Amino acid sequence: MRIEYQGKPIRSIKALSTCLGVSEDSLSQISLDIENQYSISEIPKKKGGFRTISDPLPPLKIIQRRIVRRIFSNIKFPDYLFGSIKDDNNPRDFYKNALYHQKAKEVLSFDIESFFPSCRPKFIYKIYKYLFNFSDEVSHLLVNLTTLNNGLPQGAPTSSYLANLFFYDNEHKIFKTLKSKGFLYSRLIDDIVVSKQSKINSNEKQFIYRNILSLLREKEVNLNKDKYSYSNTKTHGKKTIITGLQVRNGNTILPKEKTTEIHKKIHEIEHLGEVDRTSNKFHEAYGTASGLLALYKRVDITKAEKLHKKIITIKPIYHPNRIKKIKWICNKFVRISKSNPRRIGEYNHAKKYHRLMHKISIIRRTHTALAKQLKARMQSIKPTRLLSEYEP
Repeated sequence: MRIEYQGKPIRSIKALSTCLGVSEDSLSQISLDIENQYSISEIPKKKGGFRTISDPLPPLKIIQRRIVRRIFSNIKFPDYLFGSIKDDNNPRDFYKNALYHQKAKEVLSFDIESFFPSCRPKFIYKIYKYLFNFSDEVSHLLVNLTTLNNGLPQGAPTSSYLANLFFYDNEHKIFKTLKSKGFLYSRLIDDIVVSKQSKINSNEKQFIYRNILSLLREKEVNLNKDKYSYSNTKTHGKKTIITGLQVRNGNTILPKEKTTEIHKKIHEIEHLGEVDRTSNKFHEAYGTASGLLALYKRVDITKAEKLHKKIITIKPIYHPNRIKKIKWICNKFVRISKSNPRRIGEYNHAKKYHRLMHKISIIRRTHTALAKQLKARMQSIKPTRLLSEYEP
């Protein structure tokens, strides 16, 4: 079960330029000035500290998105990899990762410490050179375009794919070795899980630990020893948590603290909705609750639907003044778009169009006729493609 690249090798900068639809000069200039091609920010972590987010600026983001669509889309990933992998036949996410180990009796969980910043360019080069079979010059250029400060930038469209590919040459060996001993292995980006349907004795734990350590050391990344855990899914005591979900007695459920959080958020919405459904606070709370319920639906659709019924009658609405402003913005957007028809085929036009259509759907809850009128006007400048089809 190895990672396979099923696309054609790119052997020259000219061929890469053609593939990405970007001139050779632009590729070269951006790669030589890569440190100035990102907007850097920090967001707080749940358990303290900050995570650095490196958001590529539009010229580089265009290139990286095209690398994803036109190069990385040709990768066939093995079933033991989860997270940020588009697979219509076998969808991969945190829930499927937990289900993968649902029948386990005992579970070992590992976390790769500061994974993205630790993915050294010399190993990213090997992905392009030896997995994709690209030429040296193409591989070096792609490394420059997809790494930053000696690691993978968190926030770049290409980073999660490269994180999945990082152990392309040795991970399948570890998987095979562990499978031969009766263990199940999976990885969701920086979370590694090894499980067994029977008890894991002390010698087996050491065997697993040595193999995982060997996998990481070969690529010069480290284990986060604070996040290493061992648990039994059949006994009381320490919960078995796999990528945010609890595995217990052959079932995958949301941890109690998460369901408690969801119930509290629903209660908050009910209370706020009685006061003012037009406030920003209510809109934000409703959005948060909707996201949590979407998570709940992945795990238990029946219980999630019961909670959803409690809030469906108190959806957010707009204050009359805000409705007037949205009406003005829609009319202006239609007027400008019609005066410059070329914009209708652009990504930014499609993005704004769908954002305004969402606002119109909220207006429809209180002003049906106006919403119908605005929607009819907007239809005259409907984007030529689906938003997902654009390569901005």
